Amino acid sequence: MKKLLLFLAVAFCFNANAQYTKLLDFQGTTNGGEPQGDLMQASDGMLYGMTSGGGANNMGVLFQYNPSTLTYTKKIDFDGTTNGSQPYYGSLLQASDGMLYGMTSGGGGSNSNNCGGGGCGVLFQFDPSTSTYTKKIDFGNTTDAGNPYGSLIQASDGMLYGMTWTGGGASTFCSSNGCGVLFQYNPTTNVYTKKFAFTGTGANGGNPYGSLMQASDGMLYGMTSYGGANSYYGVLFQYNPSTSTFTKKHDFAGTTDGGTPFGSLMQASDGMLYGMTSTSGAGGGGYGVIFQYNLATDVYTKKIDFNTTNGYAPKGSLIQANDGMLYG
Repeated sequence: MKKLLLFLAVAFCFNANAQYTKLLDFQGTTNGGEPQGDLMQASDGMLYGMTSGGGANNMGVLFQYNPSTLTYTKKIDFDGTTNGSQPYYGSLLQASDGMLYGMTSGGGGSNSNNCGGGGCGVLFQFDPSTSTYTKKIDFGNTTDAGNPYGSLIQASDGMLYGMTWTGGGASTFCSSNGCGVLFQYNPTTNVYTKKFAFTGTGANGGNPYGSLMQASDGMLYGMTSYGGANSYYGVLFQYNPSTSTFTKKHDFAGTTDGGTPFGSLMQASDGMLYGMTSTSGAGGGGYGVIFQYNLATDVYTKKIDFNTTNGYAPKGSLIQANDGMLYG
């Protein structure tokens, strides 16, 4: 079985016989550079992805790759104000309407000063059948959010949900632009709704970095990188899309159970949620952990301490392969 993966400056293929094939060199201005998200395969069979740099404006590109013909096609050059810039850490999503949706971390036309002068990012739609790009939302204006560092998901109610790193109102803990928000976007009506604002310390954490996921109980789960009862270690939380209710489930505590997650949760076939933190734990230098969270009992269990010998500081998410094992 072949898998096409994206890593730093090249696109490559790795198959079950341990054969690696470099398929493309990203070259910067010509075709983009520094991809920091994942590839996805759309219903047309093509692979789509984004780079955070390179392209005509050195602000990243959206591209298509044909795995049958090994053909790369740059589709969009991000340019800043008009269509956003630098899609850091996020990936594209194909929604039930057949369109691709994504976000950029910078650029856009609203209140750029709120996000360091480079724009607060945008939410956009890309039609793979016509190669038409449409900016849907400028973060940082009436949206009261900024700088998404993750991907959108489509929940069972048909709505798109995502999070931003900043925005939500001034906070002494995070920044004058806030600690980030959880939002809903209706792809049918083009209506954006801020559902929840993170406040930093104490109740609910701050600066979410990663994506939400919908578990088998219908709830959305996610993590923040900072904030919570222990200030700088973050939280694991639940959001009920039916009642718009946010519930903090776990405060990362540092040495005992990890801290500062820079990734997303996943649900394995045993029904448990699994994730990683990039710091803390008991691995000798605070190098992060792998953990399990039981939805039925609300019990958090640290499973592995990273200790440099077995890796350290993971910034990403686990997946479950068809052999039942988790990989990261």
